[in-house]
Amino acid sequence: MNKNKKMELTEGSIYKITSLGGRDILLETEGVFKGFISIGVDETGLLMELGKSHGALSGKIRIVPLHVILLIDVLNSSMFLLFWKSSSLIAISPSLSNEVMCSGSSTRTSCSNAFASVRL
Repeated sequence: MNKNKKMELTEGSIYKITSLGGRDILLETEGVFKGFISIGVDETGLLMELGKSHGALSGKIRIVPLHVILLIDVLNSSMFLLFWKSSSLIAISPSLSNEVMCSGSSTRTSCSNAFASVRL
């Protein structure tokens, strides 16, 4: 593996997380990563919006404490490249073959929302 390549969880990406549940039970969490949250004084967790595979809990937020995570599968990465082209911000996603123009905007969030609408 290339040691110079930085890997990170990205907001808006879809992950499947396997973590420890209660009494030797594995808990699977599949959904959209929404960010990190502090739990108490010295604990951090992942905020996950649950996907359709969770049935009635779909759309709800689950907090997964970092210390119980066993593995994370990347199902759909929202990583994309941003660059300026003719005074417009262009975003290119490795998972899409086309460009999305975010005219008049210089924020990653608005381009991320544009990609979300393209995927649907």
